[in-house]
This record gives sequence, C-alpha cells and structure tokens, in this order.
Amino acid sequence: ADLNRKNLFFTITTLDHKLMVMLEDKTITINKFYNLKNDPYELNNLFENKKNISNKILKKLLKKLYSERKNIFKIRGIKNLDTYFKQIKI
Repeated sequence: ADLNRKNLFFTITTLDHKLMVMLEDKTITINKFYNLKNDPYELNNLFENKKNISNKILKKLLKKLYSERKNIFKIRGIKNLDTYFKQIKI
C-alpha cells in the first residue's frame, strides 16, 4: 500500500460509538459518526446533520485512533494530533 500518497480510511469503534474518518495528505475528515447505544444498526449518521455531536467524544476517539496508528500518522508528518484538531473538518 502507498501510505504516503493515497487517501487512508480508518474506523474506530467503542461500545458506545463508531467513528469513520479519512486521512487525505495531512487533513483528517470525519465521514461518519454513530452513537451505538441509541442507534445499534447505524442508521443515523450524526455527522450528516451535525446535531448531538460531542467534540469531547470525537477528540477522545481521534486520540485513540492516533495512539493505535501512530506510525501511519508519522509517515504523513503528523507528530502530534492536538495541533491538527483545528484542521479536522466538522
């Protein structure tokens, strides 16, 4: 796989939430966000209407994703996720 040039897609799932994002160059774009407790069949993408989205939960999930895929983010030149929260398209 070409980790330097291609768009990369990630999913992070907890018991309560599922977050799907795309890494394009150095930009993280959120594609889908589900509350699995209220929507176990993932029918209501909270990110589509941008209502009931907790930035605290999003940051927690993104930090978890970064910690699990740190090597891939470093290949893209992302050494610290905190500096990229402003670039995340919400």
